[in-house]
Amino acid sequence: LHPIQTEAIAYVFARSTLLMALFSLLALDFWTRGRHWIAVLAHGAALLAKEEAVAFPLALSVLQLAISRDHRAWKPIGAMFLASLALGLRGLLIASATTGAGAAAGSTVRPLDYLYAQGDSISAYFVKLVLPWTLNFDADLHPSWCGWIFLGAVLLAAAKYAPRPYWLLMLLAFLAPSSSILPLDDLHAERRFYLPLLALAGALAPKLNVRAVWFLATLLAILSFQRAQVFRTEETLWRDTFAKSPQKMRPRLQLARAVTPAEAIALLEPVRTQAPSELARSYLDAQRPAEALTLFGEVLAREPRSPSAITNRGVALAALGQTDAARADFERALSIDSCFSSARDNLARLGGTPPPCRATSSPLR
Repeated sequence: LHPIQTEAIAYVFARSTLLMALFSLLALDFWTRGRHWIAVLAHGAALLAKEEAVAFPLALSVLQLAISRDHRAWKPIGAMFLASLALGLRGLLIASATTGAGAAAGSTVRPLDYLYAQGDSISAYFVKLVLPWTLNFDADLHPSWCGWIFLGAVLLAAAKYAPRPYWLLMLLAFLAPSSSILPLDDLHAERRFYLPLLALAGALAPKLNVRAVWFLATLLAILSFQRAQVFRTEETLWRDTFAKSPQKMRPRLQLARAVTPAEAIALLEPVRTQAPSELARSYLDAQRPAEALTLFGEVLAREPRSPSAITNRGVALAALGQTDAARADFERALSIDSCFSSARDNLARLGGTPPPCRATSSPLR
């Protein structure tokens, strides 16, 4: 019910997170009823949904050590660890071999820099639990050691005062794949807290009476409904995000793509030198191709061998009625990458015949 969970539920990209959580909950349910090997199968399904489930056997080990000394349980836990290792390594290999994957070797963030930032990221999750109005789809983190100091203080306090500190260790275990040394381009994402919050629920539930549960459920349901309205459309999502992170480029660009051309131009003019192509496309949408041509020309001067930059200039030329020059640009782009789909489509619209797509060229740009 907590609004921090809205992203995982409302954002279609996070459906794998929901599937992972579903099968992890089934695995935990089977485990607590003594059906350990069926729990192993459920964990395998969770891994197939999303690799972040690799942390489940670690969290389960913490729980098992806290509540039982049954040595027979460690064989199925060992099987879970082996499955996690196999599918986790597979995920790392795929991410490393995929250009733009944004994870592992494909990430633009160095592992130690990512680990340094996760102190603030995890601390921000806890802050958002207490202060839900700080929820932000693209939070602007300013990494420092303060986050890790805060988490260290929380762990010490839990070890000394909490009757069941193992729940907090389980929470951190669930977070480990996305919030430790394995780098991801997104330093912080609220959907990553979906499964870990299970551990916090386990810590709090025995202490709450029925009235407290109903009060919290009602309050959180209202807050979650309000947060869900933010995810109603692309425009509402990015307006909220841009208002909270005005210095970040991604919310500005995404909001510009979701609003009218006139508003998009107003948003992008202050970052003209950082996003010239985006601004030029907004000028095209606003039926101002001459200004778009100037910007596309500036980009092409910096990237003379870029099929995208050449094609963009051709689009502006076509909008100005200079079809011969536009056709020449599309043909030039295809001479560099014969599979570049935008150039192929635009050339066909002008009556030209795109060349065969050569296998040596990549169709993905």
